[in-house]
Amino acid sequence: MNAEFPTIQKLFDQTIALQKASEAFYSRLTALFTYYSSEIADFWKRFSEEDHQAAIFLETIRNRLPRERLEQIADPGIFHRVQKCLEDTLILSGKPIDNLEEAYRIALQLEGLENHAIYEFMVLNFAPQEITQPSGIAHLKTHERIHQLKQNLPEAFRTSAARIKINANKENP
Repeated sequence: MNAEFPTIQKLFDQTIALQKASEAFYSRLTALFTYYSSEIADFWKRFSEEDHQAAIFLETIRNRLPRERLEQIADPGIFHRVQKCLEDTLILSGKPIDNLEEAYRIALQLEGLENHAIYEFMVLNFAPQEITQPSGIAHLKTHERIHQLKQNLPEAFRTSAARIKINANKENP
């Protein structure tokens, strides 16, 4: 293993950390808004669960790769993109949230990052073909997740004015 260059193992570790950071953000939103509405909590929980499943899927792929493959040098460009997305995700997910509108705006920003393109890259380039069915990656494409944010938010909360009125539970940061 060359210490100067990132390995495929390190690339997987960082990509899994990226999925887990996103999962943690949506779990936080679930906790912040459970007191107000199970509909809103369930909405955020679905995003958290998808990211959790994505992390597990990446772990499965990583665990199936031979050690020699994991020790190979990763593409520095993709590794840099993963690190940048992880950094941006951690910054966004750490922002204070006072109301549902702030949560929604941060979620839109988070979904606009390259996280899903990176996930898709990892799956398509490292997963055995028998486990890379299109349905396994389709739900994590950026445009589909943004569409889910816009269209699947319960109707009563689709306007900015309605979301601003719903305060986050400060006892559940």
